[in-house]
Amino acid sequence: MSSEAVPREVVRYKYVMRILGGLYVIGAVSFFAVPWLIFDIMNLLPRLLRVVDPIPASSEWFWLVLATSMMVMLSIIAFASAASPQNRVLAYVHLASKLCSSVLYLNLFFFSNYYFAYLAGFITDFPIFLLVLWTAFAAFRALKRAGAPA
Repeated sequence: MSSEAVPREVVRYKYVMRILGGLYVIGAVSFFAVPWLIFDIMNLLPRLLRVVDPIPASSEWFWLVLATSMMVMLSIIAFASAASPQNRVLAYVHLASKLCSSVLYLNLFFFSNYYFAYLAGFITDFPIFLLVLWTAFAAFRALKRAGAPA
Protein backbone atom coordinates (compact mmCIF):
# COMPACT_ATOMS: atom_id res chain seq x y z
CA MET A 1 0.00 0.00 0.00
CA SER A 2 1.50 3.34 -1.05
CA SER A 3 1.78 6.20 1.41
CA GLU A 4 -0.91 8.14 -0.48
CA ALA A 5 -3.34 5.25 -0.06
CA VAL A 6 -3.08 5.00 3.73
CA PRO A 7 -6.61 5.37 5.13
CA ARG A 8 -7.13 8.21 7.59
CA GLU A 9 -8.23 5.73 10.28
CA VAL A 10 -4.81 4.11 10.06
CA VAL A 11 -3.07 7.48 10.22
CA ARG A 12 -5.15 8.35 13.30
CA TYR A 13 -4.31 5.02 14.95
CA LYS A 14 -0.59 5.50 14.32
CA TYR A 15 -0.74 9.05 15.69
CA VAL A 16 -2.61 7.95 18.84
CA MET A 17 -0.17 5.08 19.40
CA ARG A 18 2.82 7.43 19.15
CA ILE A 19 1.26 9.82 21.67
CA LEU A 20 0.43 6.98 24.06
CA GLY A 21 3.92 5.54 23.63
CA GLY A 22 5.43 8.87 24.63
CA LEU A 23 3.09 9.19 27.62
CA TYR A 24 3.98 5.68 28.75
CA VAL A 25 7.69 6.56 28.57
CA ILE A 26 7.03 9.61 30.75
CA GLY A 27 5.01 7.42 33.11
CA ALA A 28 7.77 4.81 33.36
CA VAL A 29 10.42 7.39 34.16
CA SER A 30 8.14 9.17 36.64
CA PHE A 31 7.04 6.01 38.41
CA PHE A 32 10.62 4.91 38.93
CA ALA A 33 12.44 8.22 39.42
CA VAL A 34 9.95 10.16 41.56
CA PRO A 35 7.35 7.78 43.02
CA TRP A 36 6.79 10.05 46.04
CA LEU A 37 5.79 12.86 43.68
CA ILE A 38 3.21 10.59 42.01
CA PHE A 39 1.72 9.85 45.44
CA ASP A 40 1.70 13.55 46.33
CA ILE A 41 -0.07 14.46 43.08
CA MET A 42 -2.60 11.64 43.57
CA ASN A 43 -3.35 12.92 47.07
CA LEU A 44 -3.91 16.59 46.21
CA LEU A 45 -7.62 16.29 45.41
CA PRO A 46 -8.54 13.98 48.31
CA ARG A 47 -6.82 16.29 50.77
CA LEU A 48 -8.65 19.32 49.40
CA LEU A 49 -12.13 17.80 48.99
CA ARG A 50 -12.05 15.26 51.85
CA VAL A 51 -14.60 13.09 49.99
CA VAL A 52 -12.35 10.13 49.24
CA ASP A 53 -9.26 8.97 51.08
CA PRO A 54 -5.69 9.80 50.11
CA ILE A 55 -3.58 6.74 49.38
CA PRO A 56 -0.91 6.21 52.02
CA ALA A 57 2.69 6.52 50.94
CA SER A 58 4.33 3.20 50.28
CA SER A 59 7.70 2.19 51.64
CA GLU A 60 7.71 -0.93 49.49
CA TRP A 61 9.65 -0.78 46.20
CA PHE A 62 8.66 -4.22 44.88
CA TRP A 63 5.55 -2.91 43.07
CA LEU A 64 7.46 0.02 41.69
CA VAL A 65 9.56 -2.31 39.53
CA LEU A 66 6.46 -4.06 38.18
CA ALA A 67 4.66 -0.79 37.42
CA THR A 68 7.71 0.62 35.66
CA SER A 69 8.22 -2.53 33.60
CA MET A 70 4.54 -2.47 32.58
CA MET A 71 4.89 1.11 31.39
CA VAL A 72 8.02 0.20 29.41
CA MET A 73 6.16 -2.74 27.85
CA LEU A 74 3.20 -0.53 26.95
CA SER A 75 5.60 2.02 25.40
CA ILE A 76 7.08 -0.66 23.17
CA ILE A 77 3.64 -2.02 22.25
CA ALA A 78 2.33 1.45 21.38
CA PHE A 79 5.36 2.39 19.26
CA ALA A 80 5.32 -1.02 17.56
CA SER A 81 1.59 -0.58 16.86
CA ALA A 82 2.34 2.74 15.18
CA ALA A 83 5.06 1.11 13.10
CA SER A 84 2.93 -1.94 12.19
CA PRO A 85 -0.74 -0.97 12.41
CA GLN A 86 -1.78 -4.19 10.70
CA ASN A 87 -0.45 -6.24 13.66
CA ARG A 88 -3.65 -6.86 15.61
CA VAL A 89 -1.94 -8.80 18.41
CA LEU A 90 -0.23 -5.63 19.61
CA ALA A 91 -3.59 -3.89 19.95
CA TYR A 92 -5.09 -6.92 21.71
CA VAL A 93 -2.28 -6.95 24.30
CA HIS A 94 -2.67 -3.19 24.79
CA LEU A 95 -6.44 -3.57 25.22
CA ALA A 96 -6.07 -6.50 27.63
CA SER A 97 -3.66 -4.50 29.79
CA LYS A 98 -5.89 -1.43 29.97
CA LEU A 99 -9.10 -3.39 30.54
CA CYS A 100 -7.45 -5.46 33.28
CA SER A 101 -6.07 -2.42 35.09
CA SER A 102 -9.39 -0.56 34.76
CA VAL A 103 -11.44 -3.41 36.21
CA LEU A 104 -8.95 -4.04 39.01
CA TYR A 105 -8.73 -0.35 39.95
CA LEU A 106 -12.52 -0.14 40.14
CA ASN A 107 -12.63 -3.35 42.16
CA LEU A 108 -10.07 -2.01 44.63
CA PHE A 109 -11.95 1.27 44.96
CA PHE A 110 -15.31 -0.34 45.73
CA PHE A 111 -14.21 -3.42 47.63
CA SER A 112 -10.98 -2.41 49.37
CA ASN A 113 -10.42 1.26 50.22
CA TYR A 114 -11.95 4.44 48.88
CA TYR A 115 -8.57 5.76 47.81
CA PHE A 116 -8.76 8.44 45.17
CA ALA A 117 -5.70 6.90 43.49
CA TYR A 118 -7.74 3.78 42.64
CA LEU A 119 -10.47 5.92 41.12
CA ALA A 120 -7.90 8.01 39.26
CA GLY A 121 -6.37 4.81 37.87
CA PHE A 122 -9.76 3.79 36.49
CA ILE A 123 -10.50 7.29 35.18
CA THR A 124 -7.15 7.24 33.39
CA ASP A 125 -6.99 3.68 32.06
CA PHE A 126 -10.59 3.06 30.97
CA PRO A 127 -10.69 6.00 28.53
CA ILE A 128 -7.34 4.80 27.14
CA PHE A 129 -8.91 1.34 26.68
CA LEU A 130 -11.83 2.92 24.82
CA LEU A 131 -9.53 5.09 22.68
CA VAL A 132 -7.33 2.15 21.69
CA LEU A 133 -10.42 0.01 21.02
CA TRP A 134 -11.99 2.67 18.80
CA THR A 135 -8.87 3.65 16.87
CA ALA A 136 -7.52 0.10 16.49
CA PHE A 137 -10.72 -1.43 15.17
CA ALA A 138 -11.38 1.52 12.88
CA ALA A 139 -7.85 1.08 11.49
CA PHE A 140 -8.32 -2.68 11.12
CA ARG A 141 -11.59 -2.18 9.19
CA ALA A 142 -9.94 0.43 6.98
CA LEU A 143 -7.00 -1.85 6.27
CA LYS A 144 -9.38 -4.66 5.37
CA ARG A 145 -11.31 -2.39 3.00
CA ALA A 146 -8.02 -1.26 1.42
CA GLY A 147 -7.00 -4.87 0.89
CA ALA A 148 -3.90 -4.68 3.08
CA PRO A 149 -2.47 -8.02 4.19
CA ALA A 150 -3.42 -9.06 7.72
